[in-house]
Amino acid sequence: IIFASSDKNQEQFNEYFEEMPWLALPYEDRSRKQELSKKFGVTGIPNLVILDPELKVVNQNARMRVSSDPNGDGFPWGPRPVVDIDEDPSNINDYPSVLFVKNNIGSAEGEAMLSLMKELGEKAIAEAAAKDDDPEMMFFTSESSSGRSARSCWTQWIWQKKSWRSLYW
Repeated sequence: IIFASSDKNQEQFNEYFEEMPWLALPYEDRSRKQELSKKFGVTGIPNLVILDPELKVVNQNARMRVSSDPNGDGFPWGPRPVVDIDEDPSNINDYPSVLFVKNNIGSAEGEAMLSLMKELGEKAIAEAAAKDDDPEMMFFTSESSSGRSARSCWTQWIWQKKSWRSLYW
């Protein structure tokens, strides 16, 4: 881990960095910090970018994944075919996305939909990897439309007045 600070001054950097066990880009090297932010598309903080040994991006926004996985079971936290939006809504606005809200759908029908979404998600990830690119779309699920993240997505959709294409199977 290498910390690239967005602190406002050296004093803030020093205070924050003294709690960290890893390396840091020197605070005064603002131009390299800006280059890294631009290269990895960092627009908000905190942000955690995971790279593989060849320095290819594994996950451009891994903060929530790492925070919710204290044992590191999901390491290296690469793309998942289906994401539980209530655990990690971080990429919902970055890609065209399908959100399946299970609500009161029977378990057989819900499992069939999740299986199909997983298959489509795996295909999207494989196609993206072959092109050395990000997946063209993401797949999200939620157990209930009353969940905080699912409600937030619905509210954003209404607020942005976007036209969604419906997917029917």
